Amino acid sequence: MNNQIRRIVRTLILVAMAAAPAYGTLNWMKHYQWEGGWHSREELHHGIVASDGNYVGCGYCGYRTTSSSHEILLLKVDTLGNEIWHRFYRNNDRAKYGESVKETPDHGFIITGSYYMDDTCWLYLVKTDSLGYLEWDRKFISDQPTLIKCTGYDIELTDDGGYFIAGKAGWACNTGYLYLAKTDSLGNKEWEKVYAKSSMDLASGVDKTSDGGYIITGYTTLSNRYLWLLRTSSTGDTLWTRIMGGGMGAWGEAGNDVAETPDHGYIIAGYTYSYSANPGNQKDGWLVKISSSGDSVWAKAYPGHNGTGGSLVSVRNAPGGGYLLGGTDDANDGDGWMLQTDSAGNVRWQDSWGDITRSGWDHITCVQPTADGGGIGFGCSYTYATPSFDAWMIKADSSGLVGVGESRPGSNCRAWPTLSVVPNPVVGSGRVVFSVPHAGPVRIDLCDVSGRRMKTIYCARAEGAGSIEFDAGGISNGVYIVRLVSAGRSAAERAVILGK
Repeated sequence: MNNQIRRIVRTLILVAMAAAPAYGTLNWMKHYQWEGGWHSREELHHGIVASDGNYVGCGYCGYRTTSSSHEILLLKVDTLGNEIWHRFYRNNDRAKYGESVKETPDHGFIITGSYYMDDTCWLYLVKTDSLGYLEWDRKFISDQPTLIKCTGYDIELTDDGGYFIAGKAGWACNTGYLYLAKTDSLGNKEWEKVYAKSSMDLASGVDKTSDGGYIITGYTTLSNRYLWLLRTSSTGDTLWTRIMGGGMGAWGEAGNDVAETPDHGYIIAGYTYSYSANPGNQKDGWLVKISSSGDSVWAKAYPGHNGTGGSLVSVRNAPGGGYLLGGTDDANDGDGWMLQTDSAGNVRWQDSWGDITRSGWDHITCVQPTADGGGIGFGCSYTYATPSFDAWMIKADSSGLVGVGESRPGSNCRAWPTLSVVPNPVVGSGRVVFSVPHAGPVRIDLCDVSGRRMKTIYCARAEGAGSIEFDAGGISNGVYIVRLVSAGRSAAERAVILGK
């Protein structure tokens, strides 16, 4: 490629990236690891759609050399899943975990989690700039001297520029109380609230309500475990609480995430043993709709995509109504599970991803709706990892379809098509080389950089490998996306076209 063409290509790519909408309609599955360092395990515990339309996840990385030490991970990718940057946060060899992330008004990020030092577990806050570089960090424990094991599981921004954290405070790792804390804009604790119903309570999800208060969910362990819902004012004062569940089975029920609904009620995602397909013996995903005053409207149990049980850990209001949910299907020792329901909890679509030939331990830990009506899932995967757990993201469209991902023999995911454009850049004419795992209809489209179809290049039945030529002579110079759809799965590649 001569220098003039290189300059044209570089200019086209920069212009296309600047002019493209902040979202795309392409779907994909990707895992992330950093073998250049000493990390043997990467997990995402939470994620968001940033204000620029890209995706940001937080979690942790485990040291390859010291299994007891971990560091917080913050990862940003574009709408096609390509890494923009990643950051690790460590200031010593102590173990640190990131549990929740939110974007701040200055387009930086605030992370809450935990920081282990000696015999104490501190609630930990990390504030970064827009590029993920550390601005400050804070750690604190409860004011009650016996509660030296504190963790933040979820965080919300407050109206005064501070932060509201929900989590747990206890005297040992497996005991403790539901814990709420409020900090100022620099992470200095202003007040805390400790709610004790048993020796094992925690808050796992919080959402800011339209009146400036908070709705918090978690569980309390009385004779058995029960879902616990707590409604507070902006200062953490209790407005009402609810305990829900049938008390059947050693683990009972729990709430893992909560969101305010458009009617100012609340939707809770968690799990249930009492109301599962096999009560007392099988754990099913549980979705509970609550009115604004805390009264139960309806509750539904979901036995997983494969009918063997599961747990829901994330819920968001879906575009156009209904709910987007994520969690773990209990088949094969854990598959990533995503589903969407209507406003009454009826399933519109669901799918799971993992491995049927071995223990997979694949988990979706957070979901967020995307502007195209689909959703992005954050989590960790063993099936698609090398050599251990990898950070994992899945982008699904409004029908639950996912594009190219890495699969292994025996995976319960359907096999993936592949596609490449040669040459790239395309000057005058080009060729699309593809393969499809199953015989059937194949459609190849030329799309703009936002994923909108401009023209169909190919539409016919195909099996196995193939290639087709296309004329780019009448197409304006620019950056495009070539997309193949076959058997409900897609593959895509960016292509620079110099047709004129």
